Amino acid sequence: MSKKELVRLVSRALAVFFASWAFADITYLPDHFFELFHHMNHRSVMVGEDHLAKYYSLMTFFTLVRVLVFFLAAVWFWRGGKKVEALLSPSMAVPESGEST
Repeated sequence: MSKKELVRLVSRALAVFFASWAFADITYLPDHFFELFHHMNHRSVMVGEDHLAKYYSLMTFFTLVRVLVFFLAAVWFWRGGKKVEALLSPSMAVPESGEST
């Protein structure tokens, strides 16, 4: 197996890892949305701030951001390319013009 094939294999394995991590985080979203809507609907004028509503809105937002980042990382690693090769195997990186190795 050549270095390029090995880099591709590791890159695809990382892509599957990030995609599965994103799918795992998606499973938390129904709970976050349920809790968020529950606390948003039970607000009271007498109580003031509802810290749990803020907490679950932040949890929901950051879970969505994490899912998006993991999916983008999965797509990036799956497609491969020169940047992924340089990340996974610095010795395979092609030096830019003007640099000598």
